[in-house]
Amino acid sequence: MRVLRTPDKHSPIAKSAAERKYFACDVVTCIESCHDQNMVAQVWKTWRWDGLGLGIAGLCLVHCIATTILLTIVASVGGVLLNPIIHEIGLLFAIIFGIIALGKGFRDHRVLLPTVVGSVGIAMMGGALMLPHGGAEILWTIFGVSVLSIGHVLNFRASR
Repeated sequence: MRVLRTPDKHSPIAKSAAERKYFACDVVTCIESCHDQNMVAQVWKTWRWDGLGLGIAGLCLVHCIATTILLTIVASVGGVLLNPIIHEIGLLFAIIFGIIALGKGFRDHRVLLPTVVGSVGIAMMGGALMLPHGGAEILWTIFGVSVLSIGHVLNFRASR
């Protein structure tokens, strides 16, 4: 994806293809080719905790779905993947990254909705741990992870 930067009043007007290339910034290789590297630092600074939270939520979702599929295919694997300590550690990571990302976001933008939505997602995940292993626990966990992910997305959008 290419983003064409328009020259401002202090920049020379790009007339040739070589001069126009100066204003083009390839998003994928922006670190190497873009003259405005502060943009990359700003994106990383804004997105890092929410990105980490979304990444972990995605891993949790993959874990839940993979566990369900693996249980139907290989019953012996289920004993390891359904170990309660895995879910408790996952919830601990969700709480830690939720507090860091959503708390920092609230402190920066003062919008309460992302924090509330993320907290509801974490509460749903915690409630799923109280259920016996099975379909209800999996559904509550998937819903909780999805709601937490929505909270991270709302937090990211409020930070922009």
